[in-house]
Amino acid sequence: MIYKFLLLSSLAFYCCGPSAKDSKSLQSSVGVQQSDSVNNVSEELDRMYNFIVPTETFVLDSKLGEISGLSYNDGDVSFLCNNDEKGYFYILDGKTFEIKSEQKFAKGGDFESIEKVRNEVVVCKSSGKLYRYNLDNGEVITDKTGLSSSNNVEGLCFLESEDMLLIACKEEPLENIKGKKNEKCFYTYDLKSKSLNKEPYLTIGEKELIEKVKELYSEKFNLKLSQFLNKVDEFAPSGIAVHPQNQDLYIISARESILLIVNKNKEIKDVLFLNNKTIPQPEGITFDPEGNLYISTEGQGFSGKVFKFDKLH
Repeated sequence: MIYKFLLLSSLAFYCCGPSAKDSKSLQSSVGVQQSDSVNNVSEELDRMYNFIVPTETFVLDSKLGEISGLSYNDGDVSFLCNNDEKGYFYILDGKTFEIKSEQKFAKGGDFESIEKVRNEVVVCKSSGKLYRYNLDNGEVITDKTGLSSSNNVEGLCFLESEDMLLIACKEEPLENIKGKKNEKCFYTYDLKSKSLNKEPYLTIGEKELIEKVKELYSEKFNLKLSQFLNKVDEFAPSGIAVHPQNQDLYIISARESILLIVNKNKEIKDVLFLNNKTIPQPEGITFDPEGNLYISTEGQGFSGKVFKFDKLH
């Protein structure tokens, strides 16, 4: 009788449990489904990705326990990433996310973001200093953007349509403006002229975040609204990427594991609350050419991970 009970229980789990492409994905899926209801509300809304269950989860090498930035490398269908504290960038296999090679570009420091721009790998420090590694000859050029540690640069992406880098500041704006408290600013940087546009390309304020959360969640999730509002109060960008098909900006916040989607008109399109148990410190975000989404998270004492979310429509 005991044997029959165990057999039936196993079959029930196998048939009803979340589907996954491999055992790593299965473990992640179970972890996400067991999260509290605050993290599960997005299943009620029509979105381009299923943020409840990642398509695949990749556990990274121990060297990447503090993975920070993440970027797609179109040169050989791989991914680029960096460790938060070491002056190395890593090339990861596009299917397994195992380290293919690593390259030293600087001494240790607080390296927060990475981006592939033509034949260069660009890594940015929290101080705003750029390190540009030439993939053809190994030369490293450094640029001072005019930003500093007080701005706390964390995100970096390439606006191909404008031929500019877009830099996200986690803390203070370049110029504090009265009445603009708690605004997070994003600036463009011209790699050719080596100049920063001091006028923000995008600003995200506390007021507009609150308004958008109320618009999205008040009707169906009113009982949890106060929890969502407390979460967005902690929003601070830690990574940014451009969707390759519609040019929306996807902005991740390590604090409270929040994901914002901003459209081409620079309006907040969506606010998502990721599972902060499964994705405790998301700092890297990128897309492949098909529009599949990848988010990296630090391990917080365990292995760093990359989550893949297949584009649904």
